[in-house]
Amino acid sequence: MQQIIAIGMVPTIALIVVPLAVTNLQTWWQSNHKWVKVMATVTAVDTGQDWKYGERLMRDPWSGDWVAEKTWQLYYTVTAQWTNSQTQHQYVFSDRCWANEMTAIPVVGTTVPIIIHPRNPSRYEIIFKL
Repeated sequence: MQQIIAIGMVPTIALIVVPLAVTNLQTWWQSNHKWVKVMATVTAVDTGQDWKYGERLMRDPWSGDWVAEKTWQLYYTVTAQWTNSQTQHQYVFSDRCWANEMTAIPVVGTTVPIIIHPRNPSRYEIIFKL
Protein backbone atom coordinates (compact mmCIF):
# COMPACT_ATOMS: atom_id res chain seq x y z
CA MET A 1 0.00 0.00 0.00
CA GLN A 2 2.79 2.40 0.91
CA GLN A 3 4.51 1.66 -2.40
CA ILE A 4 1.35 2.62 -4.31
CA ILE A 5 1.11 5.91 -2.42
CA ALA A 6 4.81 6.62 -3.03
CA ILE A 7 4.43 5.85 -6.74
CA GLY A 8 1.39 8.13 -6.92
CA MET A 9 3.23 10.98 -5.18
CA VAL A 10 6.17 11.03 -7.62
CA PRO A 11 4.12 12.34 -10.59
CA THR A 12 2.29 14.77 -8.31
CA ILE A 13 5.54 16.22 -6.98
CA ALA A 14 6.97 16.28 -10.52
CA LEU A 15 3.95 18.30 -11.70
CA ILE A 16 4.76 20.91 -9.05
CA VAL A 17 8.57 20.95 -9.19
CA VAL A 18 9.10 20.87 -12.99
CA PRO A 19 7.00 24.00 -13.78
CA LEU A 20 8.73 25.89 -10.97
CA ALA A 21 12.15 24.89 -12.32
CA VAL A 22 11.16 25.87 -15.87
CA THR A 23 9.87 29.26 -14.67
CA ASN A 24 13.07 29.93 -12.74
CA LEU A 25 15.16 28.89 -15.74
CA GLN A 26 13.20 31.21 -18.04
CA THR A 27 13.65 34.12 -15.63
CA TRP A 28 17.38 33.46 -15.37
CA TRP A 29 17.71 33.13 -19.16
CA GLN A 30 15.90 36.43 -19.82
CA SER A 31 17.87 38.35 -17.20
CA ASN A 32 21.22 37.06 -18.48
CA HIS A 33 20.47 37.42 -22.19
CA LYS A 34 18.82 40.83 -22.30
CA TRP A 35 20.96 43.22 -24.32
CA VAL A 36 20.69 47.00 -24.31
CA LYS A 37 21.17 49.32 -27.26
CA VAL A 38 23.20 52.50 -26.60
CA MET A 39 24.51 55.24 -28.86
CA ALA A 40 28.28 55.80 -28.60
CA THR A 41 30.34 58.61 -30.10
CA VAL A 42 33.04 57.64 -32.58
CA THR A 43 36.40 58.84 -31.22
CA ALA A 44 38.81 57.30 -33.74
CA VAL A 45 38.77 55.65 -37.15
CA ASP A 46 41.79 53.77 -38.49
CA THR A 47 42.04 52.07 -41.87
CA GLY A 48 43.90 48.97 -42.91
CA GLN A 49 43.86 46.04 -45.28
CA ASP A 50 43.72 42.35 -44.55
CA TRP A 51 42.44 39.06 -45.89
CA LYS A 52 38.69 38.65 -45.48
CA TYR A 53 37.66 35.02 -45.36
CA GLY A 54 34.32 34.08 -46.88
CA GLU A 55 31.99 31.24 -46.06
CA ARG A 56 32.36 29.47 -49.40
CA LEU A 57 35.02 26.93 -50.25
CA MET A 58 37.06 27.06 -53.44
CA ARG A 59 39.83 25.00 -54.99
CA ASP A 60 43.34 26.26 -54.41
CA PRO A 61 44.84 26.57 -57.91
CA TRP A 62 48.29 25.52 -56.66
CA SER A 63 47.54 22.57 -54.39
CA GLY A 64 44.06 21.57 -55.55
CA ASP A 65 42.84 21.50 -51.93
CA TRP A 66 39.54 22.99 -50.82
CA VAL A 67 40.21 26.26 -48.96
CA ALA A 68 38.07 29.09 -47.61
CA GLU A 69 37.44 31.83 -50.12
CA LYS A 70 39.44 34.95 -49.28
CA THR A 71 39.82 38.43 -50.73
CA TRP A 72 42.15 41.33 -49.94
CA GLN A 73 39.92 44.05 -48.51
CA LEU A 74 39.92 47.45 -46.86
CA TYR A 75 38.65 47.66 -43.29
CA TYR A 76 38.02 50.34 -40.67
CA THR A 77 38.83 49.97 -37.00
CA VAL A 78 36.23 52.09 -35.23
CA THR A 79 36.69 53.19 -31.62
CA ALA A 80 33.66 54.65 -29.86
CA GLN A 81 32.96 55.92 -26.35
CA TRP A 82 29.77 55.83 -24.29
CA THR A 83 29.06 57.22 -20.81
CA ASN A 84 26.51 55.49 -18.61
CA SER A 85 24.24 58.31 -17.43
CA GLN A 86 23.42 56.56 -14.14
CA THR A 87 26.96 55.67 -13.02
CA GLN A 88 28.93 58.23 -15.10
CA HIS A 89 31.29 55.39 -16.00
CA GLN A 90 32.82 55.68 -19.47
CA TYR A 91 33.14 52.67 -21.74
CA VAL A 92 35.33 52.40 -24.82
CA PHE A 93 34.39 50.02 -27.62
CA SER A 94 36.50 49.06 -30.61
CA ASP A 95 35.82 46.75 -33.51
CA ARG A 96 36.81 46.12 -37.11
CA CYS A 97 34.33 46.48 -39.95
CA TRP A 98 34.86 45.65 -43.62
CA ALA A 99 34.48 48.58 -46.01
CA ASN A 100 32.33 46.62 -48.47
CA GLU A 101 29.77 45.84 -45.73
CA MET A 102 29.18 49.45 -44.77
CA THR A 103 26.75 51.95 -46.23
CA ALA A 104 28.90 54.97 -45.21
CA ILE A 105 32.45 55.65 -44.07
CA PRO A 106 32.67 56.13 -40.28
CA VAL A 107 33.53 59.68 -39.21
CA VAL A 108 34.88 60.90 -35.86
CA GLY A 109 32.17 62.70 -33.90
CA THR A 110 29.23 60.73 -35.29
CA THR A 111 27.30 58.21 -33.23
CA VAL A 112 27.03 54.47 -33.76
CA PRO A 113 24.58 52.06 -32.15
CA ILE A 114 26.12 49.47 -29.87
CA ILE A 115 24.39 46.53 -28.26
CA ILE A 116 25.83 45.74 -24.82
CA HIS A 117 25.12 43.25 -22.08
CA PRO A 118 24.02 45.33 -19.06
CA ARG A 119 25.75 43.13 -16.49
CA ASN A 120 28.93 42.71 -18.52
CA PRO A 121 29.61 45.70 -20.82
CA SER A 122 32.75 44.00 -22.14
CA ARG A 123 30.32 41.89 -24.16
CA TYR A 124 29.18 44.15 -26.99
CA GLU A 125 28.57 44.43 -30.70
CA ILE A 126 28.90 47.58 -32.76
CA ILE A 127 26.21 47.93 -35.42
CA PHE A 128 28.16 49.08 -38.47
CA LYS A 129 25.31 49.80 -40.85
CA LEU A 130 26.07 53.52 -40.71
